[in-house]
Amino acid sequence: MHKSYIFLTLISFSLTSAPKAFADATDPADLNTETLQQEKNESSSAKPQAISARPQQSVRPFTAFTGKISKNKVRMRLQPNLDSAIIRELGPSDLVVVVGENEDFFAVEPPADIKGYMYRTYVLDGVVEGNHVNVRLAPNLESPVVAQLNSGDAVNGKITPNDKKWLEISLPNSTRFYVSKSYIEKIGDASLISTLKKKRDEARALFSAASTDSQLELQKPFNQINLDNTMQTLSKIITQYTEFPDDVSRAKELLNNIQMAYLNKKMAYLEARSKTNPNEKQTPQPIVNNNNTLAQPSGNDTQGNKMSSWTPVEEELYKIWASDNEQSSQEAFYQQQSQDAITLSGILEPYQRVVKNKPGDYLLINPATHLPIAYLYSTKVNLQDKVGNTVIVQAAPRDNNNFAYPAFYVIAIK
Repeated sequence: MHKSYIFLTLISFSLTSAPKAFADATDPADLNTETLQQEKNESSSAKPQAISARPQQSVRPFTAFTGKISKNKVRMRLQPNLDSAIIRELGPSDLVVVVGENEDFFAVEPPADIKGYMYRTYVLDGVVEGNHVNVRLAPNLESPVVAQLNSGDAVNGKITPNDKKWLEISLPNSTRFYVSKSYIEKIGDASLISTLKKKRDEARALFSAASTDSQLELQKPFNQINLDNTMQTLSKIITQYTEFPDDVSRAKELLNNIQMAYLNKKMAYLEARSKTNPNEKQTPQPIVNNNNTLAQPSGNDTQGNKMSSWTPVEEELYKIWASDNEQSSQEAFYQQQSQDAITLSGILEPYQRVVKNKPGDYLLINPATHLPIAYLYSTKVNLQDKVGNTVIVQAAPRDNNNFAYPAFYVIAIK
């Protein structure tokens, strides 16, 4: 009787203590003995790692916030130590939600684009069946464990195309990764990240539109190209989305590429026109400056014609002013204009486009962005001799005739 009781007890213990399955394991019928043993060993060794990946309990309350990565190639790790697996490298445009801290590391929520993988065997009708089921970064047993799920947890996933034994899911809410505190700058509360992500999406949509528009415009004959909208869009990205340096850099690069393509088309156009009309007065070849913008050869006759063409405009402005100022002299008019003038700085380039009601003969270019700042003209100052140079001008506002940038009359130049 005593021996029978021991035998039955051993059988009962064996049946109740044997686990139904182990983490990451698939149906045993699908595995050979060697693979099954490998998964058992791997599962048991990975379990502590998965448990430690859950949020760390902090003695003091921690208020979540939006953090901005301050350097290039900042490593986001699986655990809060320098020996831990690297999840990915982050850059200055990346934002994170910081939800905790562990010594020299911040705990952050995983980026939305990182997915997890688990065995399909443990999911029935969108619900996990089994405890301590590993969730991995990739659909293979060598990939790091980032979290564990338990019986009753809901999952919404899709079968991975390369290995149908695995299910791709969103990472559990408990998943945390770690970034060194030295490389995260607090920029606002936890809700700020949603606002900034929306703004970044706007910047990228603008970039996509500018890229498409520029391609369409540059396919047209040179004399039909109009890049004003593209330039305005890229200028907006560069000046209004400075929180995202990577996007600003892309916009600047596209701008430079467009300028070079435009110059190449112009040179080809001028060359083709001179060959088609050999008796036509030759147009001087354009000069390309270091900043990839066009300059015209200087010449007093050309400048004189440009200056005199604006005389009727200035005389009309003077007459309007004089009627309200006791018929004061034109000299007094420009003295007042000088008092109301503003100072502008940039690279002076000719505005060579043949259009009606153009607001100036020159463009002032921002040397950093290579985008126009303003249209310029003058009846007093020889601007032609300064083409291609960085200048500081004293200028009075003028009507820009609904063009893309403001217009100014140059009173003095440095």
